[in-house]
Parts: sequence; structure tokens; C-alpha cells
Amino acid sequence: MKKMLVWVVTFFAFIGHAFAGDNVWAPTGPYRAYVVDAVVTDPFNPQTVYVSSLSKGLWKSADGGASWAYIGGNSMPLGGYVWDVAIDPKDTRTMYVGLYGGVCKTTDGGATWTSVSQGISADTYVFYLVVDPSNPRTVYAQSLRKGVFKSTDAGASWAQIHPGNAEVYKTLAIDPKNPRVLYFAAWKSDKSDQGIFKSTDGGASWTMINRDLQSFSLAIDPSNPQTLYVGAGGVLYRSADGGASWVKVDGLKSGVIQFMVFDPSRPQVIYVGVSSSDIYRSGDGGVSWTPLTAAGLPYRMNLGGLAISASSPQTLYAGVDFDGAYKSTDGGNTWTRLRWGAWPATVLARSPSGMLYTTAGGLYKTMDRGVTWADLRASALSFAIDPSNPQTLYASASQGVRKSTDGGASWRDINSGLPAIPSAPPYTYSTTILAIDPSNSQTLYVGNFVRTSESVTAGVYKTTDGGASWTSASSGLLSNRAVRTLAIDPSRTQTLYAGFDTVGVYKSVDGGASWTSANGGIPANTTVWAFAFDPSQTQTLYAGTSGSVYKTTDAGTSWKEVNAGLPANLNVNALAIDPFRPQTLYAGTSSGVYKSADSGTSWTSLGAGLPAKNVRTLVIDPSEQKLYAGSDGGVYVIQSADIGGRLLGDFDRNGEVNFDDFFLFAAAFGQRATGDGAKFDLDGSGEIGLSDFFLFADRFGQRAQ
Repeated sequence: MKKMLVWVVTFFAFIGHAFAGDNVWAPTGPYRAYVVDAVVTDPFNPQTVYVSSLSKGLWKSADGGASWAYIGGNSMPLGGYVWDVAIDPKDTRTMYVGLYGGVCKTTDGGATWTSVSQGISADTYVFYLVVDPSNPRTVYAQSLRKGVFKSTDAGASWAQIHPGNAEVYKTLAIDPKNPRVLYFAAWKSDKSDQGIFKSTDGGASWTMINRDLQSFSLAIDPSNPQTLYVGAGGVLYRSADGGASWVKVDGLKSGVIQFMVFDPSRPQVIYVGVSSSDIYRSGDGGVSWTPLTAAGLPYRMNLGGLAISASSPQTLYAGVDFDGAYKSTDGGNTWTRLRWGAWPATVLARSPSGMLYTTAGGLYKTMDRGVTWADLRASALSFAIDPSNPQTLYASASQGVRKSTDGGASWRDINSGLPAIPSAPPYTYSTTILAIDPSNSQTLYVGNFVRTSESVTAGVYKTTDGGASWTSASSGLLSNRAVRTLAIDPSRTQTLYAGFDTVGVYKSVDGGASWTSANGGIPANTTVWAFAFDPSQTQTLYAGTSGSVYKTTDAGTSWKEVNAGLPANLNVNALAIDPFRPQTLYAGTSSGVYKSADSGTSWTSLGAGLPAKNVRTLVIDPSEQKLYAGSDGGVYVIQSADIGGRLLGDFDRNGEVNFDDFFLFAAAFGQRATGDGAKFDLDGSGEIGLSDFFLFADRFGQRAQ
């Protein structure tokens, strides 16, 4: 007995040590291959990196590319299709981005953005931005076919200073020692209005200094601004006299010279990126060049950006079109792909076997807990897994409901009985939420929303044949409010709760045949985004809303706000309850993830390392003691000894819920929950009955850590 006690103490000491450093969020994807248009490093903080993408906005890393936060999109035109980003050299929280339609600006490090485009027409592509290093209120913007614009009031207004009807971009440079000197290279496919221009008065006037070079890139040596480099197609030219004369630089393969960067500590070291070829390095100011062979970069790459760390010049970042972002810490000799490019994750679902699904711009699944993800070539606003057959999947989207019976390899529409998609735009059509009956997987519910220029219709629909047909289940519901969430009582599956846009909670006790408002204690104009049942007592239910968390202990008759420790005025988008510790729940909010260990009485922020604060969805993997969060920066995971543990239903405590537990449960079925029999009373009702069986069945086949 003494040896056993020593072993137990040692075992739990090991477990405590194993999890000691865990409570930190880590990104886990899925990562997609985006077009990269710019890579920029913070001049004062080498760990801060920005990557912009025409297809997916602006991203920031504060840890040298280990993790990323999505900081540009919804408040920008076209959802944040960003061509370039420029940082104020004296206040790095102030940044500008170039987009189709003008320029946007932030003064708080990307938390909020405002359009600053007065003087730039709405059909302008702003490709490149340059901030005056001596006077950051002066900003220059290069555009497609509309020349160069200048602002002298930090972006408040702009004036065109060069018509430059050019088809190329990022060929504008400013002398770092004399910012009144500017260079601009214009090029057109028909060779009209092309050449290299120079201004010595801040852009008020320009002189053509070379008409022959068809420039695709232009850079100034920061240590000697009289030295310029121009990438003219696949040839590099160098000027040592401010552009008065040019000589060809040999040693580079053919290809478009896209980017040039200088080592800030050794300006004679220059890096050049050549499309479909390689990255080259010169150690003698461009006299000779060496191909780096670029181990780790994709073959025949096309660069979208190249940047060097100001204080750690061996560290470089490269954006590769359709292949993401890369980092080198040895001066470009070797590269590793960064875990960048996860779309906002809006859905998370976990099968009993541990397979995880997420929607992040598309529907993905992972069978190895986020190490790798497979693209299922589908989309989903909501998602459900058949509890009796995990190969059967349902996805609701903007075109209705789809079903897969082969684990997501193929899909078919199952929309018979759902409202028809309007025949002509403009319209909004979406199936917003799915819920599957845990006791009968042929029964599902879906929320549907249709908006046209003439009307808005919304409601709940039900199928009892696995989606072959749907019927309305909306009696008693408002017909013009979108359903944001649906939840089925696992112990009384005819009881449903629906959370609505601005009208709170509705409840049905007859499988959706009729509904009544269940808003006692919830303020008017409240949107309900999420529900979570206490697995030990399903009369207890939590609601995440557009302002707080509410709790009912009487199945929705009355609600009480439980928000101590939560920030004010936040959206609670997701809720999850630990199945082994029902008093422990997690809230995914617009300000990160919060945890309550006392049934919602108080809350604390959970973990560090979650840069994307807007968390939309949560799911617990109790056997691995992990919590997954779907955020604006993709899926993140945190592991802790305080998550999960012994499975609900593991009566013999052998680590699995199996037939041994079933026989123990069957022997206790129909009895009152007294003494040791209380462990079989899973819903806390005082009796061991069908509701406990449904809770047990929901855990059957799972294993514990």
C-alpha cells in the first residue's frame, strides 16, 4: 500500500510538471496559400512583422512570425484587400495601407482603421506607400495608371504630383538623407510615358533622367543615396551619381527583379529577389552576386515581398505568391515556412473519435489534432456530425444544407422543403445554424434566413429523415429575426432552445412544433450567440449574448447575468463546458477566452499567446485535455491539466466508456440515486432514467486521458 501511495504521488507530480508550462495558446492552422503583396518589419521592434495580402488583408506577428493576428479587413474597403503597408518611422502604431479605393490609416497598431483618401478617386489602386523619414506627416502613394499622390497632413488629403500612367508598382523611392529628393520609375507595355523621373523639391517638379530603362523595381542605397539600383526586367542597373548615368550589373539570372533590400548594418550587403528564379546576395555593393539556392523556398517562386530585420540583419522574411510567408535566420541561406495565412475560423466540431473540423475560408478536417489539415472543398456556416456514424456530416451554408456520407470526400444538396433561393439579386440567403438530435441522428434542425429588397423571412426547419425533406418548425417565432444558435436538451430531446438576433431566447418543448419566448431576466434587444448545457443537470443552461453571459437553473424560466470578471460590452460568441467538471466553463468572446471555475460566478482571462482576440467558437477535447478556439487568426489550442479528465460515464474508471460501464449502468437503471448510485445519476435529477442513458450514450466509445 505504501509503494502504491508513493507511485500515485509520483505520477501526479509528473503530470503537474508535464503541464507546468502548457497554459499558452498555440496556433494550429489550417494555413492556406495566399498571394502576398508586401512584407514589412517594424524598424524599432525586430520581432514585429506585417504581411499584407490582396486576397486576405493585413496580418501582424509580434513574435518573429511564430504566431499571427489578423488586423486588417472589415473596416477597410473591399474587406481589406491590401496591396502595401507603410509604418510611421517615429510612431510605429501609426500605419497606412494601400487598397483599391485609396488609403486606410491606423493610429492604434491596427486595432481600428479609417479611410484617408480625400483627393484619390474611388477607382484607384494604391500599390505602394512611402513615409517621409524626417516628417511623417508627409506620405507618398504610388498607384496603378494614375501616378503618384502626396499628402502633407498625415493622409487627411492628397494631391496628384506625377501623372505617371504606369502599369508597374513599387518603383517609388525617397532619399533617406534628403527627403526632398524622390525617384519614380514609370513603365507601360506600349512604352509611352515610361522612364525614370527625379524630383529635388518633394515632388513639385520632375525631370526625366532616363527614358530607356523599363523599370520594375527601384531602390536607394541608404548609406550612400547617390547610389541607385533599378531592376529593368531581368537586368539590374546601378547608378553612382544620382541617376545621371547607369551601368549594367552582371551575375543575375534572367527574370523580373522584384525586390531589393539592404543590410542596415552593412549597406554593401544587398539582397535581390528574381521572379521564377532565386534570391541573390551581394557583399560588395552590387559588383558581384551569389545565388543563395534558397533551401526551403519553393521551386520557381514568385516573390510578393522581401524584408530584412533592422536590428537583426541575418533575419529576412519573404512573401511567396500562393505559398505564404517564409523566414531565414542565416542571411537567406535557408528558409522555413511560417505558420501564416489562417482565415478566421467560424466553426469547430469534434467527433467522438477526436477528429476535428473547422471552417476557415473553407471546410477542413484534421485527424492528428491540428498537425495537418485536409481541405474538404466545402463551406459551412454551421456544421454537425452524426453521433452514430461520424462519416455522416452536415454543413449549412449560403446556398442551403449539404450532406456527406463519406467523411467529407463528396457532398450533395439536401434542400427539399427549405425556402427557395431568390431568383434575382440583391438578396441574402443563408442557413445559419444546425443542430442534430443526440438520441436520433435522423432528426436535425436548421435556421434559415432570406432577405430581398422587398422582404425578410426567417425561421427554423426540421427533418426527421436525415435531410431528405424539411418542414417548417417556426410556429410562435418572429418571421423577421435570424436564428443565431440552436441547442437540444441532451436529456429531453424534444426540448429546444433558439437564440435570436435582438430578441433573445425562445423555447420549444415539443420538438419545434411550437415556441414561446423564454427571456425572463434577459434585457430587450439582446442577441444570443451561444448555449451550453450543464452535463450533470440540463435544467441548468448558459447563454452567450451580445453583452454578457446569462444562466438559468430552471430550464429557461428565468435568467441571471453571471459576468463578474468579464469586460463590459463584449460579444460572447461561444460557450463550452468541461464534461468532467461541469462547474468549469469557457467563453469565447470578442476580447479573447475567459474561464469560470465556479459555474459562471466569476471569470478570468485564460492563457497567453492568443493574438487574435475575437474568438468565435470553442470545442473541448477532454481525452487530450485540450481546448480549441476558432478565432480571427485561425484555430488555436491550449492544453492544461485542468481541462478534461475522467469521462462522464466511466463508472468503473478504467479510462473508457464501454460495455462494462453499460452493464453497471443497466443494473442501476430505474433506481433512485442514493449512496454510491448517485454516480449513475448523470443529469442530477435524483433518479437513474432515460435522460441519464442519453448522456451516457453520448459518451459511449470515448476514452479518457
